[in-house]
Amino acid sequence: MNPTLVILAVGLSPALVGEHTPNLRRLAARGALRPLDTVTPAVTCTVQSTLVTGLPPSGHGAVANGWYFRDLSEVWLWRQSNRLIAGEKIWDAGKARNPAFTCAKMFWWYNMYSSADWSATPRPMYPADGRKIPDHYAQPYALHDELDATLGPFPLFKFWGPLTDISSSEWIAKATLHVMQTRNPTLTLTYLPHLDYNLQRLGPDASHPRIEEDLKEVDAVCGTLIDYAASSGREVIVVSEYGITPVTDAVHINRALRRAGLVAVRPEEHGREILDPGASAAFALADHQVAHVYVNDRKRINEVRALLEGLEGVERVLDEASSATSASITSARASWSRSPRPSAGSATTTGSTTASRRISRAPSTSTASRATTRSSCSSIRRSTCRSSLPAGASRSASSAFAPCSTSSRPRTRRS
Repeated sequence: MNPTLVILAVGLSPALVGEHTPNLRRLAARGALRPLDTVTPAVTCTVQSTLVTGLPPSGHGAVANGWYFRDLSEVWLWRQSNRLIAGEKIWDAGKARNPAFTCAKMFWWYNMYSSADWSATPRPMYPADGRKIPDHYAQPYALHDELDATLGPFPLFKFWGPLTDISSSEWIAKATLHVMQTRNPTLTLTYLPHLDYNLQRLGPDASHPRIEEDLKEVDAVCGTLIDYAASSGREVIVVSEYGITPVTDAVHINRALRRAGLVAVRPEEHGREILDPGASAAFALADHQVAHVYVNDRKRINEVRALLEGLEGVERVLDEASSATSASITSARASWSRSPRPSAGSATTTGSTTASRRISRAPSTSTASRATTRSSCSSIRRSTCRSSLPAGASRSASSAFAPCSTSSRPRTRRS
């Protein structure tokens, strides 16, 4: 098995690879390029789970970035345990082929209690006084202190959100280099979040000064990783979970459900309201281009479906039977799903003032969306490809930058 580095640069699409990304452009020129398919919904937890298992969401269970836990009557987003994800993982498939196979999983999601040999993931500390302290979780745990001693504390608050800057992706890249240099894994997975926040905040305009700067910064980080991979005999694959496309409005599903008397809310301090999922007959959990609608009162399913089908901007409504055949997102964790038309994004609110999203995530390419675990293990080691973004494409037709190899020999994979 050839040692391989997989760089997941979230939000990177072919349209963004160019004059501001010389390292990625050179990597693409040295490798071979081909389109890849994606899964629905094209969001971080779902796509990453497909990448590492080769299964659709109905197989691995990550139907979104979070879901409604019926036994708790609570919505939980961005959970960390790898035990939430079903299916054989790519590193387990590698070990089955060769017991000497090892894997480092650096800041990919569902990274706690994983069977990967080395891992690290964002994990803040919450002391009893209510503070949120930046930190990360690593296995073996000694790796946590080793990384902190080498790199300093993990800059969690720069990972995503208004304070985002390149320091978080730089820290992750340095941690990845450290693990490759000290552990020499067969497969190294690393995640660079830097592009995502501003692409969602500002839109996918490569000529925007802030986007130009972000592209230059993440390209420099990728260049450092690519150079080390080349010097240590590793192949390189660059993937993205999704691309970003503009939208003009939002579909406020929970407002419609509330008007129909289906959504329950409870008052909070300062006159605010909060959704009460367990007390709601039905409510929507929106996640960009898909919203899962949970119907707690099954006697009202037909009523809810008719309401959703009548909403302006809703492209289609899938129940358990139809989504199993058309979208492959049904699992025990989802009731229904609906997707907006291409110019609209999803929004969830229980009040009367929620801003519409300006942009949404687009279905992007993934190396394992139609493959089995074992063939995806092969493809993640050998694939070299990039997908194209047609002019004027909407979410339903968009794609993302995908693998390229440091090798000068073209490599392909059968779908």
